[in-house]
Amino acid sequence: MSVLEAAGLGPDDVVITDGQGLPGNRITPAAMTSYLVSLTDAPYFETFLESTPILGVDGSLATVLPDGDPAIGSAHAKTGTLVGPGTDTPYVLETKALAGFLDAASGRRLAFAVFVNDVPITEVQAVIQANTDLGAIASELFQLY
Repeated sequence: MSVLEAAGLGPDDVVITDGQGLPGNRITPAAMTSYLVSLTDAPYFETFLESTPILGVDGSLATVLPDGDPAIGSAHAKTGTLVGPGTDTPYVLETKALAGFLDAASGRRLAFAVFVNDVPITEVQAVIQANTDLGAIASELFQLY
């Protein structure tokens, strides 16, 4: 049984062509969340968790929250970004994603996945803004749950 099958996912949920991102590779946020939940029972889960950047602290998540945000340090997650040539605009943000585990203010641990796909953009600043927006969503999840 594959790890995807063990997570209850099938060929309609996930398309993997090369494992590098779009184009061609597809997974829904719901399927990604199911996969992440399935990892919590894996013997390597803690190692996996500790290998991911911490929201507002380091790696690709170091600068996604403003100073003093209550969610700083609450999530271990990974971003994914792919920008390509646009048709009506110079570029398209093919994907900007944030997925991982968040220890909410309530004490609950949540698996989450938030994706932004296929957004026409004119400048790189839009990619940075999308990253900041995903950080703001993670902060809201922290505070609400």
